[in-house]
Amino acid sequence: MRFDCGICHTSNYDPKGVLEGMPGSVGSWTNPSVACERCHDSFNPQHISPEIEQTTKDILEDVWLCGKCHIWAPSSDILFAQTLNTLRAVESNKTLINLVTDIDAKEGMIREFQQFEEWYNSPHREAGITCQTCHEPHTQKVIKNCGDCHIKQEALFEKSLMRRIGVTCTDCHMPKAVKSVEGSANIFYGDFPSHLWKINKSSEATLTDPTDKHVNPFLPLGWTCSSPGCHGTSKLLETVRTTTTVPLHMDWDTAKVANVVSDIQRRASTRLDEADQDLKEAMEALRQAEEKGVVQEDLVELLGEASETVQLIKEDGTMVIHNPSGALKDLEAAITIARQVTAGVEVIPPTEDEDIELCSRCHIFPHEVLGTKACLRCHETVITHEKHRDHDLICETCHDPTSHSSFEEEPCAQCHGVNLALLRMPCEKCHTAGGLPSTDCFICHEEMLSKRAEAISDWASKTIAWPV
Repeated sequence: MRFDCGICHTSNYDPKGVLEGMPGSVGSWTNPSVACERCHDSFNPQHISPEIEQTTKDILEDVWLCGKCHIWAPSSDILFAQTLNTLRAVESNKTLINLVTDIDAKEGMIREFQQFEEWYNSPHREAGITCQTCHEPHTQKVIKNCGDCHIKQEALFEKSLMRRIGVTCTDCHMPKAVKSVEGSANIFYGDFPSHLWKINKSSEATLTDPTDKHVNPFLPLGWTCSSPGCHGTSKLLETVRTTTTVPLHMDWDTAKVANVVSDIQRRASTRLDEADQDLKEAMEALRQAEEKGVVQEDLVELLGEASETVQLIKEDGTMVIHNPSGALKDLEAAITIARQVTAGVEVIPPTEDEDIELCSRCHIFPHEVLGTKACLRCHETVITHEKHRDHDLICETCHDPTSHSSFEEEPCAQCHGVNLALLRMPCEKCHTAGGLPSTDCFICHEEMLSKRAEAISDWASKTIAWPV
């Protein structure tokens, strides 16, 4: 067996050299580790001269210094690439350009040793962020955290439930999607963290391309949210479940996560638009009051704080995903305060622990009921009761808004008593959640439905009261 690990794992490597007593080893080296000369070339007395300091700094700042080893390719290509000293030289070489632009896949995951290819295809390269921006090459320590650059995102995430239970930026943006020895794409878990960072929220996004030979330049939501210990399924979850009261959603795949994210962002988008409009109207109300000689500095300050909160949520750029429950609650608070100011009622700012969303979701201010209009804020995509609406029925006809509960058979019987008496089974057996009838009833119930039609016809002709 041939061992050519020395190409990257030694210093002063010579591919043509031979080491005695090491059969199968390809090449020779002077140092069996990554030493100074791995990056700075062989020792030269000039290295102690001040004149060489700038050259050394330039070498360390060129990202290709890391790319020479943190890539995946045939040994011959790596050796050839290592003869080039800059990334620009690699990019201008038609033979080697695919070495950095293509990310190889392995069993539905990212093949090992491709940190450089991943970085090259990531937003960090486009922004001028290099390996040395975050990693100190001599100590191999991380010298910058995500929040050092992503200030707005960190400010929003810092207050989130996720942060409180120990979730970090890298848990989602650098999941273990790299396969070296162990791991499985089925449970979204590998050996090493990815360096792609960018997340694709599409329900159809996949880590690998249709050929399964290369990796896409982004992370699907399944990989960022459903790895073991998060919203995936694993024995690791049993430990988590015993240490927190946070509800864990098992077996979430990319599509399920995408649906949840889409719903959260839709709600956030709607509430952001409402917050902008309500804050604008509230500030105008204060301005008009000031023209009449009524100055309310405390309310101006309160609205200013609410505006800053809304602006932070906008600048975060994820539509509250970095802090779903907290940011939505902050939006609800901003809307409630603004509407109270505009309405001229006493402004009662919600406390930090108050679940303002439960109230302001349906009420502009205390004790004002919005009825069906309020329901449609959340349920606009599932309301399909066309016939019910044609008969002027509203949500509260069948649902109790104070308990936010679903209804059972009793409300249906008030209008559909004949049908229920004949059918003698729960409504949902034949109707979807939106009230639409199933189209497959005749497959199983042709005889029963025929008898049902005869019974209704007989009942109608006799005009007798049907027992309910």
